[in-house]
Amino acid sequence: MPKNIGVWIGIAVVAGVLFLLKQKSLVGTKIVKDIMSEKEFMLIDVRTPQEYQGGNIKGAVNLPLDNITRDISQTASDKSQKLLLYCRSGARSGMAVRLLKKQGYTNVFNLGSFSRAAKLIEL
Repeated sequence: MPKNIGVWIGIAVVAGVLFLLKQKSLVGTKIVKDIMSEKEFMLIDVRTPQEYQGGNIKGAVNLPLDNITRDISQTASDKSQKLLLYCRSGARSGMAVRLLKKQGYTNVFNLGSFSRAAKLIEL
């Protein structure tokens, strides 16, 4: 058996666990539909300004992850407002959800990737 096989198996296991954790943190379709039916939500794109300018979902506010904890109160002062976040892959929006919850925001949801968010918003 090659010496590196254990390393490759370890990498595969870690990648699988990270993938499952990311999927677990994504908000479900039914919840998104319910939130959108209330029309009392804010859509936040946590990508860089360059990524946002390259294409975004109509109505989304650009609050890059690097600045979100500093700038969120100017955009969403009500900590109970429903916030739907997305990014390129879902990783940054997942981090942003955790950061905002630490700041006391109670209704923060990770839509995941740009493409997943676009599909959910169009429902």
